[in-house]
Amino acid sequence: MQTAEVIAINDSLGIILSQEILDKLQVGAGDSVHILEIPDGMRLVPYDAEFERQFKLAERVMEKRSDVLRKLAE
Repeated sequence: MQTAEVIAINDSLGIILSQEILDKLQVGAGDSVHILEIPDGMRLVPYDAEFERQFKLAERVMEKRSDVLRKLAE
């Protein structure tokens, strides 16, 4: 497990990631990442336009059909 320090950047906060983590994510300066909320915390994944499109579609379905999904989960 690695840790990262939260630092002040002007009026915001940022996290400095080690080169090892950046290499594993395959991202660098100027790249974007998705930040996903998962049951036990957050997950970072490299930005992928197709993933974002599919995720937004899934969110719309879950919002529109929440009653059906709730029933299926029983």
